[in-house]
Amino acid sequence: MKSRSVTKTMCLLLAGVMAAGVLTAAPRGVSDRRANCQTEDWNYPAEASNLLKEVQFTATVLSRDATILESYSRGALSRESHADRITTVKHHINVMGEKLNRLQAIRHLVTPWQQEAIDSAVPPAVTLAAHTEAAIEHLNDRGNNLWHPDYTDLLRGISERSGQVKEAVNLHLDMAETQDKLERLQERTNALGS
Repeated sequence: MKSRSVTKTMCLLLAGVMAAGVLTAAPRGVSDRRANCQTEDWNYPAEASNLLKEVQFTATVLSRDATILESYSRGALSRESHADRITTVKHHINVMGEKLNRLQAIRHLVTPWQQEAIDSAVPPAVTLAAHTEAAIEHLNDRGNNLWHPDYTDLLRGISERSGQVKEAVNLHLDMAETQDKLERLQERTNALGS
């Protein structure tokens, strides 16, 4: 089992985190005006909301599979069972990584709550990718047993970090939904008072 795609995802996430600071601090120049015309035609906050919902869905499925993977450390399952489940987890991380990379690329064009959601989801996602890569490397080294404390700690870390990503996105989406509902109720209240 190769861990190149997890490594690539982790590198892309790290690059995105570093680029976010550069993008938000970049001065607006002449060439940026041309790009600005294109950005005015696209609804980046709507795209970010959709991407966050996709991350939420993937993180929910990932969290479930990571919990199952962690439970493997308490059973007598084969190395192949571990490999199959880690492959599934890796796939979820790669899918989620693509969405988070896009969110990082448009971070400076979205609303503050979306920026906060991105900022709170990316760090545990990066750690999650690192734990998964390390677990894959441990599994690929046939000399390592499946009940070694380092490996079981990695599985626990995968489960915990996937839960953190899920919780971070869930909280921000819930807050945004609550804020929208509050604004609709305020509008209705204002209409009654007219």
